[in-house]
Amino acid sequence: SCALEMAFALDDDKRCQLNEDIIKQLYLVAYMQGSRLPTCLVTNSKCSKVQVRGDGRTAVDMRSHVHQTVLPVVIKADHPIPVSCSVYYFEITVNVKSRSGLLALGVCSSRSSTNEWPGMEFTSYGYHSNSGTIYHNSKELPISAPSFGESDIIGCGVNFVNNSVFFTKNGVFIGPISAGKKLPHPVYPCIAFACPNCHVSINFGHHKFA
Repeated sequence: SCALEMAFALDDDKRCQLNEDIIKQLYLVAYMQGSRLPTCLVTNSKCSKVQVRGDGRTAVDMRSHVHQTVLPVVIKADHPIPVSCSVYYFEITVNVKSRSGLLALGVCSSRSSTNEWPGMEFTSYGYHSNSGTIYHNSKELPISAPSFGESDIIGCGVNFVNNSVFFTKNGVFIGPISAGKKLPHPVYPCIAFACPNCHVSINFGHHKFA
């Protein structure tokens, strides 16, 4: 169908193809409208050591450094989240992470910096690994969240119905966080690294969530 082709096409590359059954179950309206959904990660960074691997669903930070000495690199999804999804969710699996390095995930807008941690701008929300802190507009939010690291599965969701953001750790809900009257638009899933030898994989609906 036209809707299916639009929702799942990515330069005819089936490596990033979403699971049709999952998408229909979670985002039926967006699916029927043929809305383009996030399918893979895209980096615009000039840092050659922070890469999205060939499948578009694996990101690595191959820099060797102490995290305080370098800028974070933000990697966004290829498409924004359609509002017609109503409630959207994605996950990352932290395959490899050093203790000293920092990792974050969240959502941001097209205007958000590619060298600023998610949550450090008005246009982004971010859940940070080492402290377990959730940020928005450079402020720590009063949400109790654990730190996370290697082998954890961390999720992020956006609720366009009540304008909120939420997170999960290994399937445990964290939030919700009210975004006030309106979320930044358009909203992109994102992750950020300042993490030597860090390796994460992302799930936009390619397979079942945790």
